[in-house]
Amino acid sequence: MTRGRRPQPEAVREAKGNTSRRPRLAPVATVEPTSSGSRLPGWLDTQKRIRKVAAERASKLTGEIWAFLQPELSRMNLVKATDEVTLGRFCRYMAEWIEYTHVLDQEGTFYITSSPHVGELRRPHPAFKQRKDIEQHLKDLGDVLGLSPAARQRLMLQLANSNGLQPNHPGAPANSEGGDQLQMPSVQKSPVGLLGGTRLLN
Repeated sequence: MTRGRRPQPEAVREAKGNTSRRPRLAPVATVEPTSSGSRLPGWLDTQKRIRKVAAERASKLTGEIWAFLQPELSRMNLVKATDEVTLGRFCRYMAEWIEYTHVLDQEGTFYITSSPHVGELRRPHPAFKQRKDIEQHLKDLGDVLGLSPAARQRLMLQLANSNGLQPNHPGAPANSEGGDQLQMPSVQKSPVGLLGGTRLLN
């Protein structure tokens, strides 16, 4: 862990002025990449390059999931333009998960095979395993993007700390579950702490 003073924001340094003899270097201008907004990025829209019904259906479903998630995650400051690759992967995996679910609904989770040695066998449908594998990818990416209550709480706390604000500070990011600000657990003021209400044996 790096020790020392925490660097001050550039706006605070400008307000204080240069108190040192050394000339202050001008901040390097940063160029933010352009966000795709609620429209599906072109690199993820495969129906423009592959003229097949399956590609068209998958791209359309991916676009609907993107339009549902991207505006809200962007509003909560959880997704930037540089995060669109990760979000795009999640949307595509989600579309494939839905497609495999449709296949299982139509064809069933098992199919029957026969063998001269053991007769009929019930085997799991290949789509069943594919959907199970995708669920793990969805879980991992969902934790990164804040698509579960626990992951959102963790990301909000990290975002508040990176801005130098306590989570219950008026300027801290709002909680996504209804707009309320995050509440930190109360801190014991007594130096005894958790032993304050405990009677010790003589």
